[in-house]
Amino acid sequence: MSIFVLQLYYRHPLFLIIMKYIITTLYCLIAFFSHAQNFSDILGFETDLNKQDFWNYKSTKGHISVVDNIAYNGKAWCFNGSGSNFHTFIYAYLNLSGKADNIKLSLYSLTNNIDKAWLKVWCLDVNEKILKKDSISIIAKKKWQQNIIQILSPGTEKLYIEIEAKADDLKTASTLLKPKMFVDSMGLTVNGKEIELKSEENVIVHNKSWNANIIPDSLLEKHIHNIEDFSSPSIIALGESIHGNGSLTQCAFTTIKYLIREQNCRLVLLEINFELGLWFNEYISSEMEIGELEKRLVGYNFDFTSFFDLLDWIRQYNKNNDRKVIVLGMDIYIFMLNLSGFDYLSELLKIQGCKHDSVQIFSVYCKKKEYEKAKDYIVRNDFLGIDDTVKRKCILRAIDLKQTQRNFNPLLLYNQNSDKTLIEGDRDFIQYQNTRFAVDSLLCKGEKAVIYAHLGHVNKRNIFGGRLYIPSLGYYLNQYYKDNYYVIALLVGKGTYSNTDHRGSFNPSLPLQLPPANSLENLLLEQNVPFLFTNTKFLAETYSGRNIGMFSHKNQFYPYNKNRFDAVMFLQYGKGYELPEKWPLNNKNLRKFIDEQRIKNGHKKFFK
Repeated sequence: MSIFVLQLYYRHPLFLIIMKYIITTLYCLIAFFSHAQNFSDILGFETDLNKQDFWNYKSTKGHISVVDNIAYNGKAWCFNGSGSNFHTFIYAYLNLSGKADNIKLSLYSLTNNIDKAWLKVWCLDVNEKILKKDSISIIAKKKWQQNIIQILSPGTEKLYIEIEAKADDLKTASTLLKPKMFVDSMGLTVNGKEIELKSEENVIVHNKSWNANIIPDSLLEKHIHNIEDFSSPSIIALGESIHGNGSLTQCAFTTIKYLIREQNCRLVLLEINFELGLWFNEYISSEMEIGELEKRLVGYNFDFTSFFDLLDWIRQYNKNNDRKVIVLGMDIYIFMLNLSGFDYLSELLKIQGCKHDSVQIFSVYCKKKEYEKAKDYIVRNDFLGIDDTVKRKCILRAIDLKQTQRNFNPLLLYNQNSDKTLIEGDRDFIQYQNTRFAVDSLLCKGEKAVIYAHLGHVNKRNIFGGRLYIPSLGYYLNQYYKDNYYVIALLVGKGTYSNTDHRGSFNPSLPLQLPPANSLENLLLEQNVPFLFTNTKFLAETYSGRNIGMFSHKNQFYPYNKNRFDAVMFLQYGKGYELPEKWPLNNKNLRKFIDEQRIKNGHKKFFK
């Protein structure tokens, strides 16, 4: 009978509407269960590490692979060790769909020649306050073992999960006896039910009309002039959520000019290495040609037009004012020069046409790592021609940095063949030390400092994309300077950015993903204004925000709470920028160029 009815009415408009509704509903259900299955695959370790965006991964002397010959169920992930001091871990942040009281986390593991292995879980409230944490050893030497953590933690809305493996010594060169840990079939229940993932699909948008909506600099300056929050704090951090968005850079530089002109800001700290900052400061305080500075910037993802405009503006400002503005770097990543102070000094004297035999004595001290003697030599001798107190202090600080970076490999992210270890957390702590040096020793009472860096560094919690308990630069500064440290997040809703894509090539116009519903960017986009400034106390709770650093990401959004910063500058639309034509536009050519320049300057290669 039903078949007869269908045959009779299959062309009726109402029938077509009903069928369209049924098909659409089925499609949505299929899409939902497909998405759920994808998440199930991630917890089951069925998906290749590089094809998912849930787990973050870091490793020393090791890597992670997918295996199916040794697995508890289907496929498993294998933590493979390749040398002594093997240390590999994966970690993830998870927003729950509501408040949880009871969390149960399970994981199957199998280990071989592993000294320490842990499963860890941290329970957080909506403000990222740690409510409770627990861990369990997952060493299992002979057969697969199920490990279970069960926590009673009322009010939990976020989870941090970590799996870690370590092997101190490589006792044999045999491949069969090298450190290995297999993990499989993670289970996660909340209040007795399987996990519900609080996330939305992130959609790539291509909107060709967005260029017309970029806010003019003149209008931006008018808005910034009316911001009262600048008056009280002595250190203002401008944290961009995206490396490579020219509109955010212009917003930051317009703010910096205003702070210098109207708020007695006399120190600008940038996310560049300390010695490169010495060259920046040399440029704004002398008649140095722009070419001397430009050749040291290869490899940096800068909006060069805006950057040189800012430096020229500060240079002109310094000519017309007795109290000069200082520009410095506060980072440790280096590309072309050793972070010793000697390279900057010797090249500077060469540019100025100076020749001093005594420089050789200073050079010997540096090469022998007799840094205290080198510092004392600078203090006691005038042969260097340094009559600038700021410059002298900065060179002494550069020598101090040389002492702290003996075991620090600043190019680990660029040199995949390196066996050296980047100690996580060192970078932000050294940024903090450099900032403390500059603020405490170079500023007078009543003067301000401004920091321009990635929001992942200057936020008041931990490094974006890093382990929960690794503090950020902003965490250290907030602990020390307290209310005098003020963080403004620079965010953009839609548009493009310039960055290195998944192929390792520079792309000046990568699309920004449409913000998910639970993100801060989506909340601000709903206001439908080209520019917006607000204190975070007026914002609703949010669960994520955009995070793009040195490289493009499959998923551009990262779980965090609004309390990581004090205020927001939001641009509805923003665009990337283009590097100069001579810049190397992929990793291979960049490494080649850097090594050529280092050899030309008498240094050893960085890359193998």
